[in-house]
Amino acid sequence: MLARKWLKDCLDSHEACQQDLWDSNFRPTRVVEILEKHPLWHVRLIQPTTQIDYIALSYCWGGPQVMLTTKTEELWKTSLPWAELSQTIKDAVYVCTELGFKYLWVDALCIVKMT
Repeated sequence: MLARKWLKDCLDSHEACQQDLWDSNFRPTRVVEILEKHPLWHVRLIQPTTQIDYIALSYCWGGPQVMLTTKTEELWKTSLPWAELSQTIKDAVYVCTELGFKYLWVDALCIVKMT
């Protein structure tokens, strides 16, 4: 995949990309972990206990979304409802795996919606 090559080239050869630009102690509260790839996608919500490499998705929702709530959080630690996820999120999971990442942060899935 060309994007994976570009990312590797960037990290390997650009001085600015090699610098630790972020707080090395930071880790998100929750991320989506990709356990199984296509065709049997299995993703779940985890709370990282160590620093991880992840991709973040930020996008305009455009309509109702599956969202993390206090009621769904425990269920999602086993498995997210793949069939109910928007195509944008499914595509982000796919791109994440193609770029060689196992973790994805998505606001709708990783920030608890206050009800």
